[in-house]
Amino acid sequence: MAGSNLALSAECTPVRELHPELEKTPPSVAIVEAIAKLEDVDPTSLPPIYESVDSTALDQLIGKDRAEAGSTLVVCFDYQGWNVFVRGDGSIVIGDPAGVGESAPLF
Repeated sequence: MAGSNLALSAECTPVRELHPELEKTPPSVAIVEAIAKLEDVDPTSLPPIYESVDSTALDQLIGKDRAEAGSTLVVCFDYQGWNVFVRGDGSIVIGDPAGVGESAPLF
C-alpha cells in the first residue's frame, strides 16, 4: 500500500518518539534503552523485553522492507507499563497510559 497514511490513535500520552538507525540499533534495544532513560534506571535492570513481545520477530519485521511496510505495519504492545507503538519504518512512540487524555494521532 505505497503512499497510504495510517493515523493511529491511542488514549495515552506520548512521552517519547524515536527514530533509531535500524542498521545500528534494533528496535527491541532502542525501546529498552528509551524506557530505561524514562525511568532513570540502567537498561539491564529492566526485565527482558521478550517477556512482552517476541523481540526477535520484532527486530526482523520492523524495517525489513520499509518502502513497502512503512506506514501500514504497526506493532503495539505493553512493556514495563508503557504503551509501545512501532511502525514498519522503525518509528517508535512510547506512551504513558497514566497520562490518559483525548485520543491523539501517534503517527
